[in-house]
Amino acid sequence: MIRYHLYETLHYYVIDLKARKKLVHKDLGLGGEYTYVSMGVAASPTLVGRNIVVMNNQGLALVLEPGSECEVVARNLLATQIPRDWPITTQEYTGYSPPVADGQRMYLRGERCLYCIGER
Repeated sequence: MIRYHLYETLHYYVIDLKARKKLVHKDLGLGGEYTYVSMGVAASPTLVGRNIVVMNNQGLALVLEPGSECEVVARNLLATQIPRDWPITTQEYTGYSPPVADGQRMYLRGERCLYCIGER
């Protein structure tokens, strides 16, 4: 049995539980904005089809192909800007709730918008 785990929000581990051996450890480079009230990556990784989607709070999503190589098959960015009354980034915060897969579409809740990702 192999377990996939994202740890400290930036690293990808593949562990063979029977052999008690770490097979892969890879830094995903998926930062985000860290402040006293926010974490760069807070949402759980989500299985969408046969891929794993993980995203940061700045709209950057990585689509990973599960396996011992942890190949990034897609990198997508939602770059919605919203006006702010306080001095923080104007990038809409996303990634505090995991994406939800529904057939050929994926839904993602942002700070002000609900996104539907898929073919029209």
